Amino acid sequence: MSARLFRILWTKLLSPPLWLTCIFALVSAVSLFQIFSGGLENSPAAYAMYAFSFYSLLVLSFAVVIYVPRLYSAMRNTVYDNSYTRQYITDAVFKTQINLAGSVILDVSYAGVNVLLAVFYQTNWFTIFAGYYAVLSFLRVLLFQNLFRRKEHPLHGLKRARFCSGILLTVNLVLSALVLMMLYRPHEFGDMGVLIYVAALYTFSALAVSLTGLIRFRKYTSPVLSVSRMISLTAALVSLLILETAMLSQFGGDMPLSTQNILIAATGAGISIFIIVTALYMIIRTTQKINRVKES
Repeated sequence: MSARLFRILWTKLLSPPLWLTCIFALVSAVSLFQIFSGGLENSPAAYAMYAFSFYSLLVLSFAVVIYVPRLYSAMRNTVYDNSYTRQYITDAVFKTQINLAGSVILDVSYAGVNVLLAVFYQTNWFTIFAGYYAVLSFLRVLLFQNLFRRKEHPLHGLKRARFCSGILLTVNLVLSALVLMMLYRPHEFGDMGVLIYVAALYTFSALAVSLTGLIRFRKYTSPVLSVSRMISLTAALVSLLILETAMLSQFGGDMPLSTQNILIAATGAGISIFIIVTALYMIIRTTQKINRVKES
C-alpha cells in the first residue's frame, strides 16, 4: 500500500504533465514579480504564493531531471543521424571550414557596413572598425583556402600559418588606434541603448566558444587550425574591449574619466601584449617546424 501511495504521489503531484509544469512556473514568476514590485511581501496571499512557488520549483526540478536527458538523447541521435552534422561534430577540419566561412561572410559584411557608416557619419570610429574587419577577413580567407588543400605539401601550410601569424601583428596596430580613439574621442562612440545587452551576449558567447575550441582542439597538430583558433580568440578579446568602452560610456557616468581611461588603457595593453606574444610564439613555432621539414 505504501508503494502504491508513493507511486500516486510521484505521478500526480511531483510529475504532472509538462504543459502544466510550465503553467505553474509562469504563474509563480508573474505572481512573485507582482508581490515584490507592489510591496506585498507580508500579505496572507503572498505567503500562500510562496508555498505555491516552492511547489512549482520542486515540480520544475523534477521535470528538468526527467526531460533534459531525454531531450539531449533525442538531439544527439538527430545530429548523428545526419552525415553533415555528424561530420561537423567529429571532424575538426570540416568544422573549422564551416566556422571560417561564416566568419568571413560576417567580417566582410561588417567591413562594408562600417565603410558606409564612416562615409555617412564622417567619423573615424567606423573607419577603424572597417580596417579591423578587413584584416580579419583577409586572414580567414587565407586559412580557409589552405584547409581545402589537404593533399598540399606540409611546408606550404606551415608557411601560410606563419604568414597569417605575422599579419596577426597588424591587428595590434588597429587595436592601438581603437584604444587611442576610446581615450581621446569617447564622445564619438555613441549610445548603444539596449543593443549593448546584445553586444554583451555576443561578446561573452564568442569568448566562450573561442576558449572552448582552443582547449578542445589543442590535440591537433595542424598549424592552420591553431592559427584559426588564436584569431578567433583575438577577435573575441577585441570585442571585449569594445564592450567595456561601451559599458563605461553608458553606465559609467559616476566614475571619474581618469579611472575610465585607466581601465580602458589597461585592458587594451593586456590584449595588445597577448596578441604580440601569441603571434611571435606562432611564428617561432612554425619556423621551427619548417626547418625540421626542410631537413627531413
